[in-house]
Amino acid sequence: MKETELAQHFVNYFSCYDLYFEVDYGRCVDIVAMVDKFAIAIEVKTSFNFKVLEQAIENKERFHYSYIAVPKFKDPEFQKRLCRDYGIGLLVFDEQYK
Repeated sequence: MKETELAQHFVNYFSCYDLYFEVDYGRCVDIVAMVDKFAIAIEVKTSFNFKVLEQAIENKERFHYSYIAVPKFKDPEFQKRLCRDYGIGLLVFDEQYK
């Protein structure tokens, strides 16, 4: 699955928010969702890795919430723990429930 195809599933999920794409604030955030006065940064990637974790951590400095959005992967416990430890949300798309 391409990153753009994956992103569309999360766009649908956040469709009740005001959405902005490829927002540049010195570096690019894939999706920014706005609701009331809250800004949510969403980094969409085809796999969970340390680069996307680093991006999500950096997003916490400028946004109220920061999420990593990835497809379902085998045994996500380590990734869940990393996200929990750094205060990052983890959104997982499961092809089975689309």
